[in-house]
Amino acid sequence: MEGGQVEIDLDTSDKALVLKYPVEKETIYSQFSVRTKVTPGVSVTVPAGTFRAYLYDFSIDDADYEIKLWAVPGLGPVKSVYGEQVYVLKSYKLQ
Repeated sequence: MEGGQVEIDLDTSDKALVLKYPVEKETIYSQFSVRTKVTPGVSVTVPAGTFRAYLYDFSIDDADYEIKLWAVPGLGPVKSVYGEQVYVLKSYKLQ
């Protein structure tokens, strides 16, 4: 989807921009109580390999923890940090 990933609340039909892409340079956008900084072309290494990713750094009002997501176009999320929890892509197979 051009413009990024949008989620829709089924009860209210409100749309929320979750992951903005493509972007050419560091971009900041806000939706409701979430401020997101997206940085393209960030190198990230996980067990599945090294990738050039979009880094999404989410700031949520009243949250005491960090939320970050590294997403690779055509592949999806390869790493995420949610407070103390870290998730990484261990392997993949494109078809």
